[in-house]
Amino acid sequence: MDALDVPHPVITVGSDLTSRATAALRWAAEEARRSGAQLRLVTVWHAGVASHEVMPPASERAAMMADALADAGLEQDQASVVMLEGRAGPTLVEAARGSSLLVVGSAGHVGALGAMSGSVSRYCVRHAPCPVAVVGPSAAPGPVERVLVSGTLDPEGSTFRWAVRQAQRDRADVHLIDSWYLEPIVPSYPELDVRVREEARDRHAQMRQRLEQISGGTVRVTESLASGHARDVLQARTRSRDLLVLPYAALHHISFVHGRCPVVVLPPEVPATAPARPATVTETASTVVPLA
Repeated sequence: MDALDVPHPVITVGSDLTSRATAALRWAAEEARRSGAQLRLVTVWHAGVASHEVMPPASERAAMMADALADAGLEQDQASVVMLEGRAGPTLVEAARGSSLLVVGSAGHVGALGAMSGSVSRYCVRHAPCPVAVVGPSAAPGPVERVLVSGTLDPEGSTFRWAVRQAQRDRADVHLIDSWYLEPIVPSYPELDVRVREEARDRHAQMRQRLEQISGGTVRVTESLASGHARDVLQARTRSRDLLVLPYAALHHISFVHGRCPVVVLPPEVPATAPARPATVTETASTVVPLA
């Protein structure tokens, strides 16, 4: 059983309840609808030692969460909501235990209700026990048209099975996007350029064959091979309704991919089994906000 097979799956989405976090919440809500998962909206409050910020009163928090759900097209009974106190990154990672997916935004602000900043998303993809979807402000909610994988960044094909399962569910294509890159050297050697291109084509063909074997003809497999750094190729060729799936190991080759589409990063090992429910949080650390 993998992350897509979690019984009664839960999608945890971190939000600072601002308009900048709307895209991530909308995308998470749509993902929950398509997968039949429960949506858990988590916002984190932290006041540092030198901070004069205080947690807003319960009535104000309830109104903010209700507005956030409404912006995502959700009724108040379609998601559980919880406010946690602590550092945003570690608190979200702990809250996501037992979830099938953790969704965070790639930009935000630092404030009393926490931060969906780049540092938080980077912490989550490096420490979360489940796949993490990083959603930028330009991501469009709705059906995924292509699930992208990269043999260049995933030479073992560790993300292929997860990507195929996602494409099967969404009736989307699986697109293999690879690249080849030769550092500029002086003097130049044309024969080296030819050799690098031929090796890239051979690897690309092998990864295409592996992907087709995994899919077993259940989804359409498309492909592209481009010249350029993998990061630049991904940023240039992704579309808003794509879903890019990367392994944890890819983060060591590129700092992060801020493309036009959501990026799912799988942990080093997607657990064979997963807890039936999210880990609980102690009463002193959490506040469940009533919306009714």
